[in-house]
Amino acid sequence: MDTGEEESVEHLDENEPVSDDKKKIIENSFKSEEEEECSPPYQVQNVKYYCQHPYLRLLTSYSVIFCNFLMFAEDPIAHSVVEAETPVMGNAYTMVAAHYPPQGLYVALKVTLWLIFMGMGLIVGKFVIHRLLLRKLLRIQMFRHDQGSWMIMFFTVVFFLYLSS
Repeated sequence: MDTGEEESVEHLDENEPVSDDKKKIIENSFKSEEEEECSPPYQVQNVKYYCQHPYLRLLTSYSVIFCNFLMFAEDPIAHSVVEAETPVMGNAYTMVAAHYPPQGLYVALKVTLWLIFMGMGLIVGKFVIHRLLLRKLLRIQMFRHDQGSWMIMFFTVVFFLYLSS
């Protein structure tokens, strides 16, 4: 034990009230080097710290989108004879997965068109909207480097498939 630590303990009077700050200083002064190395440099006591992680924020956004579509498609009217209508997503789904013509040439044309529009959506989403608009022009910190590019590319692919349908 250093002489400085002994002196600080000796100057404390047993009858004198000790503040919380002094108690923490005294407790920390008696920690060994191994305890100091193992303890984290700071303690997070606020749950908002964990909510700021980008993956959690993206997961929250995608789950809200999924739940909105799920609730819209699973309402009681959709289980009756009437088909559920999802305006943009329904058109994109129809373009890719449903209503293929019986002739082989038209099937190949449809597949080629939706592949072209998906590629255009990926390129426009990544380079035009993400890089030029959100990163360089608007300088939004959420989109620095390549963060958020998959979300933007997903939305632009859906938009381009909607335009092509």
